[in-house]
Amino acid sequence: MNELEGCFSEYFIYFGEVMNYWSSQSNKISEILRPISNQTEQLRLCSRAQLDDGFLKKFPDVKQKLLGKIHSNIEEELVALDKLQKEIKALVDGLKFRLTSVEKAYAKHNPDEDKEFNPLNPGNGSLLEYAGDSWGCFHILWLGVKTAIETIDYFEKESITNISDAFSKYKLVQTHLQDILDLTYYLRTS
Repeated sequence: MNELEGCFSEYFIYFGEVMNYWSSQSNKISEILRPISNQTEQLRLCSRAQLDDGFLKKFPDVKQKLLGKIHSNIEEELVALDKLQKEIKALVDGLKFRLTSVEKAYAKHNPDEDKEFNPLNPGNGSLLEYAGDSWGCFHILWLGVKTAIETIDYFEKESITNISDAFSKYKLVQTHLQDILDLTYYLRTS
């Protein structure tokens, strides 16, 4: 196996790992977002609630304490969500690093050494295109997740929906990415 084939193999093996990770997170995102959604709903309701004057005299700062507790719980959930976003960024950065290695090896590659056309084994030019395309898909998906998390507004229900939608966009490109994975099977098993 020459340097270029080794770089392609490493890239597409890692690409398969990224796909598995993203698939598992996309399937679990509703479970991850449920507590945040519940807490933000409680925050909205509690902040709008009008309490009885007699109750407020007995417990003068109960509303502020309750709002503080709910806000604290939301922050804990958002820390976990931010950690997930950073894990995804690390995976996308790992893909970019491997893509850069592929591009460097491809630049040194002599096209005369390419094997004859084989429909089961795409040529080096096609593999380079698949690598760039797959990284681009994950980079755009990550940017969507990052933006949705960074722009969350506790009082807007749509903010939570935006995070879920950012993860569900994976399903729009999943077939395309799976096709790339299938076309590069021989690289991942050699």
